[in-house]
Amino acid sequence: MRLVYFLKFKCLEKSVSVYACICFYSKEAAVWQNFDKIFNRDPGLPGKAKKKLCGRFKLSENELTAPETLACRFPEAIVNFIRGYQSEHGICIQKDYKKAVEFFEKAANMGNAEAMFESGKLHFIGGFGLKQDYEESVKWFLKAATLDKTDDMREWSSGSKINASRAQYILGLLYSFGIGVNKDYRKAAKMYEKSVANGFTASANNLGSLYAQGLGVEKSYMKSFYHFKMCAEDGHTGAMVNLAKAYFIAEGTELTEPTQEYINEGKKWLQIAAAEGDQRAIAELQISHDLTPPHAMMMKLRKAMEIKKHVKCYPFDYEQFRECVEVLICSPGLEASKNGSVTAQIHMETWKNLDDAMEAFKKNDPEKLVKSLAKAIRLHPKIVEVPDFYKQILEERIESYPNDLDSLVCYIQMETQRGIWRENISKASAQLPDDEYLALSTAYFLLFYKKDAKAALNHIEQALNFHGIFDHDPVSPEKAKKDLCSRFKLTEDEVKAPETLACRFPDAIVNFVRGYEAEHGICVQKDYKKAVEFFAKAANMGNTEAMFESGKLHFIGGFGLKQDYEGSVKWFLKAATLDKTDDMSVFRAQYILGLLYTFGIGVNKDYRKAAKMYEKSVANGFTASANNLGSLYAQGLGVEKSYMKSFYHFKMCAEDGHTGAMVNLAKAYFIAEGKELTEPTQEYINEGKKWLQIAAAEGDQRAIAELQISHDLTPPHAMMIKLGKVMESEEGVNFDPLDYEQFGEYVEVLSLKVYTNLKIPCHVYTSFVKPKFAYFEKNFKEASKNGSETAKKHMEVWKNLDDAMEAFKKNDPEKLVKSLAKAIRLHPKIVEVPDFYKQILEERIESYPNDLDSLVCYIQMETQRGIWRENISKASAQFPEDEYLALSTAYFLLFYKKDAKAAMNYVERVLKIFPEYEHLLYCKIIAVKSINAKSVAYLNSIDQFRDAVPGDNPYVPECHYLKAAYYDSIENKLKFIECYEAGLAAEKKQLPCFLPYRFKGCGLLEMRYLKEISVDKKAYQQERKKIDPKRKFLISENRQLFKSHIDENGVKPFTPSQPLKGGYTYKNDWSTLKKITFKDMNPMKLEAYKDCILEAKIIDWAVFEYCIHTVIEDENGDIQRLTFKNWALSDDIEKEMKQAMKVFRPNVKISIACPYYTGKNEIIVFGSDFIRFDTSMIDKFCHVCGKEAKSLLSCSNCKMAIYCSKECEKLDETYFKHKEICENLKIFKTA
Repeated sequence: MRLVYFLKFKCLEKSVSVYACICFYSKEAAVWQNFDKIFNRDPGLPGKAKKKLCGRFKLSENELTAPETLACRFPEAIVNFIRGYQSEHGICIQKDYKKAVEFFEKAANMGNAEAMFESGKLHFIGGFGLKQDYEESVKWFLKAATLDKTDDMREWSSGSKINASRAQYILGLLYSFGIGVNKDYRKAAKMYEKSVANGFTASANNLGSLYAQGLGVEKSYMKSFYHFKMCAEDGHTGAMVNLAKAYFIAEGTELTEPTQEYINEGKKWLQIAAAEGDQRAIAELQISHDLTPPHAMMMKLRKAMEIKKHVKCYPFDYEQFRECVEVLICSPGLEASKNGSVTAQIHMETWKNLDDAMEAFKKNDPEKLVKSLAKAIRLHPKIVEVPDFYKQILEERIESYPNDLDSLVCYIQMETQRGIWRENISKASAQLPDDEYLALSTAYFLLFYKKDAKAALNHIEQALNFHGIFDHDPVSPEKAKKDLCSRFKLTEDEVKAPETLACRFPDAIVNFVRGYEAEHGICVQKDYKKAVEFFAKAANMGNTEAMFESGKLHFIGGFGLKQDYEGSVKWFLKAATLDKTDDMSVFRAQYILGLLYTFGIGVNKDYRKAAKMYEKSVANGFTASANNLGSLYAQGLGVEKSYMKSFYHFKMCAEDGHTGAMVNLAKAYFIAEGKELTEPTQEYINEGKKWLQIAAAEGDQRAIAELQISHDLTPPHAMMIKLGKVMESEEGVNFDPLDYEQFGEYVEVLSLKVYTNLKIPCHVYTSFVKPKFAYFEKNFKEASKNGSETAKKHMEVWKNLDDAMEAFKKNDPEKLVKSLAKAIRLHPKIVEVPDFYKQILEERIESYPNDLDSLVCYIQMETQRGIWRENISKASAQFPEDEYLALSTAYFLLFYKKDAKAAMNYVERVLKIFPEYEHLLYCKIIAVKSINAKSVAYLNSIDQFRDAVPGDNPYVPECHYLKAAYYDSIENKLKFIECYEAGLAAEKKQLPCFLPYRFKGCGLLEMRYLKEISVDKKAYQQERKKIDPKRKFLISENRQLFKSHIDENGVKPFTPSQPLKGGYTYKNDWSTLKKITFKDMNPMKLEAYKDCILEAKIIDWAVFEYCIHTVIEDENGDIQRLTFKNWALSDDIEKEMKQAMKVFRPNVKISIACPYYTGKNEIIVFGSDFIRFDTSMIDKFCHVCGKEAKSLLSCSNCKMAIYCSKECEKLDETYFKHKEICENLKIFKTA
């Protein structure tokens, strides 16, 4: 047992999951560990048992040998108990459990509780003529446990034994482990509670564990703590260990964070338990010897992160959970609409489908079997298991119908649950991309079989983003035909003979119609190849929808067309690069290209290009792109990292009804990411839950799951989630800086000035250098001034690695090691030696042990695999002039020998030889930090490195952040902020291949920085107005409409809309109305908010058509379109228009009674009775940021737009397209 505990704690020391350690124990070992003490099986020899029996009942030797004589002294129940005891322990007779049970059962039937307990015990143990029978054991324990005898105690050995209470304890264990009964934590908890109430404190320890995990009871650390305490104070060493661990991490105590006082109290309990010989206590005492509150906090955080890994039940154990699930769905006396559980309904539906599958199996109906089973699998694939007896049917089914979707689903589920993974999973998913189960199976295939977590994550993100985007073949041919006829006003004959359409439509439309017919199988055989031919003709005539359809079909493939991602990209690019702001096909193409660049499908992965495509799509109003762009901003992928921009992109998308964005927005609210406050608040949490509820109501499964997880979320818990995310962010997206396909073009531009001096291989020069020279020839002088030394070095690394690969192909080991060694010396941290070089390098080092380049390559190969050898320092001594060997020796002393001082001294010596070798200077920083991270020498080493390298060196931002961490540790806030901001500025100078910037500790520093620079609400709102994508889109859209309306109609009175019937007036008292803002409105519902008032401010110039259109902003800074109907109700239209111009302009405050929300970012007002205006602040605020100022600048041309600064004026011109409407704004002067 000591060995087992030792192994467990070694696992914990290496951060292995606690759950994984628990799983090390077999079921039987775990059971007997709990049962051994309480049963005291065979506690001694027959002689010892005889002595105890005689002492207890005052029996003589003769009475034992002739127990039938006891009838004159004891009741029959006691006589039978004694005779059973003799048979159990072999006292004066042969040991025989079968006979013992017969006597015990007679006594038990006469009401003897101890006999009931003994009967249960012997049935549980078995042996000596008695067959082990758990169910019979449970029967007797239940009989004893349900007796109302709280004082039924018998003296036994040195302690008190409680038969009814002991039986309750044993039943708690049986229900916990599912032995002889269905596993049921609720019943286990009830039994433990009864036992504890009867004073059997051993049960308190187990009940405490249930409370800690929330198994069968409502989770409560406080109750858990006091149950452990009760048991520990009664002398149970196991409970002492649990109590100590609760003290260590302040779990259930008054304070929620560990303190030294709690740690000392925990150690006290461990010492008591260790003195009693408890091995767990001894091991825990050793581990916690130097425990401090910060370390305890890390233990608490680790436990919180592992919280989901606790005991798992089998959810389809109908016997165990039926009654609970049925009650949750809807009992007869409940209102289903209020109390029904969606999860329970899904569970019951799964049970139903599994039952249907079983019925089909009995009736030998394979078709119905696979259909029902596939439904169950899709509902919850993680817990549905395919029985072995279905195997033959499924194998025959998949052989006969290899392309049947349901059969594929069932067969893959059957194989994967048995640990069999086949390549056909990903093929099936590619063949049927709309099936969510196959997409999920492919992700698991990549994760568990291919062991490629990145590929799995990439596939999941791809599936989530691409699922449903194309809606390929969403309808039947008849439905598609109906849609086509409705759209183009086609007759039945024209559909059947589309060539006749030439007299009515241009060739582009005719070809599009014919392509659509071939795509959907309308009056012809479905044929994607033919469809693409027609679409291509239409696309070449400028039809954007045909371009999109061509790209879509090439992407999907099938029906005679080979899947071709590159061909797909060609057509999407053709559509996406068109300058059309009113064509949905263009916007969708931009969105899909963003996805393709994000995942590297058909193109090289490029987050910058992805971000540009998303930005174009968002600017055109395709809000689905805003969610993806928000994710890029949150991670700093392809764009400068900005939580604020991320937040408002999520918000824009969520407000347009996208449930995925609602989930992302909710999570941002929970951890206050991108908000004016940097720490979570209850208000933020409530707002996040609101968005989850809206998404959940739309059926979003992620939202439903997140809503359950965040049910009891509080600001401290949210802060822990934020901290956990920060720590994970350091392990985020990592690029390969040597990925030329992804980063080549960006690095080339930055290194232009070095081309004339760089000896680049001919094929490399021809492929990417020469074209760049041609492009930049005119501005070469300017480019040469801006050339990057880091980029130059990077190009040299690429060149040498390319030379090494060419040498490998030509089997030239000498050239290979020479080129590879050059690349290694330039940047040893990023150059990895490929596995296929291994044999060459091993042969090379054996043949030429003193060849310098061979040594460099061999040492790099070994150290990158974690192998350190003594020959490193020998090689450095042999070749003291080689900087790489000097660096390797320094790292050898630092990481292998663990001697920072020796490493430091060595670095100081060799820096005299290589004073400017940046990697040695960086090594010095690490060495000094290991010795004393709070010394002046540490700061000097950082400055020494930074002064020696160019500003775009990949280690420069880290230098600033290390200094920021130093100043943070000594609580110098001003220097901390200064250094952190210097790090942010240095990041902007980095090559793309080193972004997003990652280093250990960056996340925590970012949290500290954001907390220190948190701004007030007014400053935050002003900044928000400059970056909010929704604000940009709605204002730009409004101005485009303004310009097009003036261009088409000139400056003339607007035509009023017809007054609506039904008495659209409002005469009630406005003071009684409830004040609301936009965030009180459900974006998914078209609704009139009766008895409510919305106060807002107009932020753009109005468009006067049949209605009045503008954009408004509420007090929270949220914006919506405003459409006003029925303004001009008098005969003097011109007068009415001038009156409207006076009030429908920026900075006018409005109050709207009973606002009507359309669900499409639009508020409608139906008449003058519903709105009030306040023009008193019309010239007080900047039109861009909303800042109030005494003196404001005005546009030099139109004199209408006013600004607080030149920056806002420039932003209005470029960001909001003021120039396009500037001249036309003069019409407002007439009002």
